[in-house]
Amino acid sequence: MPHLEEISGINLTSSILAIMPFGAILIDLDDTIYPSSSGIWTLIGQRIGVYMHEKVGIDSELVPFLRRELFLKYGTTMRGLKVLYDIDESDYLRFVHDVPIEQILSPNPNLRETLERIPIKKYIFTNADSQHANRVLNALDIQNCFTDIIDIIKISPFCKPQKEAFSQALDLINEQLPQNCIFIDDSFHNTKIAKELGFFTIYIGQETDSTKFDARIGQLKDLDKILPTLMIK
Repeated sequence: MPHLEEISGINLTSSILAIMPFGAILIDLDDTIYPSSSGIWTLIGQRIGVYMHEKVGIDSELVPFLRRELFLKYGTTMRGLKVLYDIDESDYLRFVHDVPIEQILSPNPNLRETLERIPIKKYIFTNADSQHANRVLNALDIQNCFTDIIDIIKISPFCKPQKEAFSQALDLINEQLPQNCIFIDDSFHNTKIAKELGFFTIYIGQETDSTKFDARIGQLKDLDKILPTLMIK
């Protein structure tokens, strides 16, 4: 594997980018479609804590520790709470996503232009549900840029970073080979698994360990600075 190179502030393995064709892009939602600095995920995290304490009855002092343990073991807090406490997943999703997205996010013309310039089918691939995803996409005015939303319900009972979740996603987009797909996420836990499965992975964040992804960008609107070098189907 060639070393990552720095080009205009973007890390990428250029020799791989030059030879691999792609037909679909799977893009994460929260802290990927919009920047983590928006604070939306922080608000969702707070709602998760409230749900665990008020709805499930977990001691508030134990909530932060248990939430992290469930996330690490099951991929999402919701999946862990379902296994251990048999929660109503629909109720959980409604509760934790009850945050003022429309007051925080606004139309992003630059991101929309970037997505529209890329002639590949694009899908949202998220551990949230489609209702939350649609609120985010509508607030950013990029809802028409995506062919479909692959959400936590469609990949049930799995979730990222489980390998089965990626297999489900491939089935849903009628793609047999992960090598034909780009996967973009702000979690290097997710990109690491996707990379092992054969996806070309693009990570958004500060992690620099190139064994966990193939390319790194600072924000999603930088995507078209990488893709022109690809052989697109």
